[in-house]
Amino acid sequence: MAVRKFKGGWSDEVFQNHKSEVLNTLKANSLEQKGEWEVYRYNPPWTLPAMKTNEVAIEVDMTE
Repeated sequence: MAVRKFKGGWSDEVFQNHKSEVLNTLKANSLEQKGEWEVYRYNPPWTLPAMKTNEVAIEVDMTE
């Protein structure tokens, strides 16, 4: 899995930006996405946005 950790609030736009950065990094390193992507949110909804921890994870094809 390729994972990008980020702090702050979560929205579709924020997630898409971080997902795009992971995909660009994979491409720059000649790696390909193998499966689906996942998003992980670790904090309860009442946590202040600046204290929230999130991750975007994308399965990577390592068969080469």
